[in-house]
Amino acid sequence: MEGKTTAPFDNLIVGQTGPREMGRWSRFTEIKNYISKNSPQTNWRALDDSIKDFPIDCPELIHCDPYEGITEKEIILLSNWIGSRGP
Repeated sequence: MEGKTTAPFDNLIVGQTGPREMGRWSRFTEIKNYISKNSPQTNWRALDDSIKDFPIDCPELIHCDPYEGITEKEIILLSNWIGSRGP
């Protein structure tokens, strides 16, 4: 991922999810647990390369290829989501 950055989105990255969850949809579960404790009404997105750790067709997941990292496609998806949130 040399040369790639999330700088335009850094102010939207909030906290850490905590200890690794085990089992089905582990990353999704970690995120949901974090949100329920810290900000239950949050409209969120996850930029993640592990599609197996999320439910099929999870609307909150923006999946990136683990070998390519963040590409223009993911940047566009994030930008569109941010734009749809309003001021």
